[in-house]
Amino acid sequence: MLLVLLPLIAGSAWSQKFTPAPPPAPDKSLVYVYREGSMVGAVGRPLIFVNGYFLAEMHNSNYAPIEVPRGAVVISSTYARTNAVNFPETKGPWASLPGCAGLDWRRLAMAPPADIGLCRSGLIDLLGKCGAYTEVLGCQLRGCVWWVTTRFPACNPTLNGFSADALYLLDLAGPLRLALDGGPQRRSQLLIAPLRVQVEAGKTYYVRWSISTSGGSLRVVDSTAGAKEIRKLNLAQESL
Repeated sequence: MLLVLLPLIAGSAWSQKFTPAPPPAPDKSLVYVYREGSMVGAVGRPLIFVNGYFLAEMHNSNYAPIEVPRGAVVISSTYARTNAVNFPETKGPWASLPGCAGLDWRRLAMAPPADIGLCRSGLIDLLGKCGAYTEVLGCQLRGCVWWVTTRFPACNPTLNGFSADALYLLDLAGPLRLALDGGPQRRSQLLIAPLRVQVEAGKTYYVRWSISTSGGSLRVVDSTAGAKEIRKLNLAQESL
């Protein structure tokens, strides 16, 4: 399912206070995904996807709006992570590996599975050959000095612009694609259960992400409650 989405948060800072997004186009709907402030699980940072498109990294007290076509909308979230995820820069020799060239890292669910597999295999091979490694030299005798040395193979510059999180993002492509297809859901170690919402043209919807014992949850909130809760939040970052 390939839907054209219009993100409404480009170039924003996460600290920007709530500002209402423009009303949706006559044939579109407006969806706010948000997370209220809480000390519980505050350091967790889930990635939010709408119809397979990366929307935002959802920090504590964040919101992100997006305009979507009417009909079925699939909102997915990764489990909350304590470390940020960085998208790889689309430059450097690694980016021309079979399958990697031309990948849109924010729309990996739409990429051909064969390209995802080729890119993943190529990156694993490249990291094995060119990734920096640490050597520990020494002995167990009293007074022996231990030496720790980091080695950089000659091909290490090939990794310029490469983020180690690329493999994590590539592994999200399959679960995101399954969520879009709407078939029987397999238990995923990367995504919480996706939320499917039928939206009508011209209307605004509020979806709350909350921390839970399973890592996070998504649910549609009444428009009155959602509009009230979101006024206290900050705009999320679009790019990481």
